Amino acid sequence: IVFQTEFTKNKFPENIKKKGIIIPNPINISCFSEPLLMKKKIVSVGRLVPQKNHTLLIKAFAVFLKTHKDYNLHIYGIGNILDELKLVARENNVEEFVHFEGFCEDVHERIKDAEQFVFSSNYEGMPNALMEAMMMGLPCISTNCSGIGEIICNEIDGLLVPKEDVSSLSKAMCRLSDDKALQNKLREAARIKAEAWKTEAIAEKWEELF
Repeated sequence: IVFQTEFTKNKFPENIKKKGIIIPNPINISCFSEPLLMKKKIVSVGRLVPQKNHTLLIKAFAVFLKTHKDYNLHIYGIGNILDELKLVARENNVEEFVHFEGFCEDVHERIKDAEQFVFSSNYEGMPNALMEAMMMGLPCISTNCSGIGEIICNEIDGLLVPKEDVSSLSKAMCRLSDDKALQNKLREAARIKAEAWKTEAIAEKWEELF
């Protein structure tokens, strides 16, 4: 029985877990991040649905913006709560700085000049968008939900914050923005970890299984 994460496997009875093997999704990207072209830009990629909790991200960004002027938040994705999220941005006085970019075929090209990638979900299975950002070499922050701890090792190749915690998320964003050495450390470690998610590596795991 193939599972994407240990977190998911551990939800099942022992007789199922004994038959289990972990094989992540294969991840592919079209380009790498470009630190030399980096802008005051924070990005997130995900469907505009309650699960992804962009409300948390927007509120944390509003706090971040008080001390980090001239930054912009770009959210890529489509979904049925776009109007609600626009209202959240307006109510938090950041409507001018939050950009809803919709669906983009060239999303990797669009985000490669970002300073940080932020993922604010309440729960996940295996978030390809976060894994792609890490493979690109973007410094990443994520809520510590579901099996995210198997993707990001906190303080090593990304930063983890509690779910639904505006203060913790905004502080992590400020810290990452202020610490270029930390940015470089996270981007390099993330790229190394992501080697294991390449299509060739995942294909080998399936071949071994069969």
